[in-house]
Amino acid sequence: MAAVSFDSHSWASRISWLSLGLAFGCAGAYVLLQILDETFALQSVASGGLSQSSLRLALALIWVGETLAIPSGGLSLWMLRFGEIPLEAVDGIMLRSLAGMALGLCGTFVLWLLVGQIILGN
Repeated sequence: MAAVSFDSHSWASRISWLSLGLAFGCAGAYVLLQILDETFALQSVASGGLSQSSLRLALALIWVGETLAIPSGGLSLWMLRFGEIPLEAVDGIMLRSLAGMALGLCGTFVLWLLVGQIILGN
């Protein structure tokens, strides 16, 4: 039986990195936005600051990005083919996908608790 050529940049691997990157990136963007808001009081600055609608849009985009980490991690797991990818790579892809999904779920829940009322305007 001929050996299957290994593509180190398979779609499953790329999407698992996407899932983990979305989860960490959106969490980092939220923390950075909060630091900037506390440091420069972006909401209260009349000129040059963020308007309330801009702040809501930024928070909504962070929330959407955090939420997209969940299905992208699931898609990465679904795309795994154990015969095409060596076992060591499968372990890493599964770990990245599951970590991205877990962080995405936690981040989505935390953002829902903390800023859901701000975004929805209640």
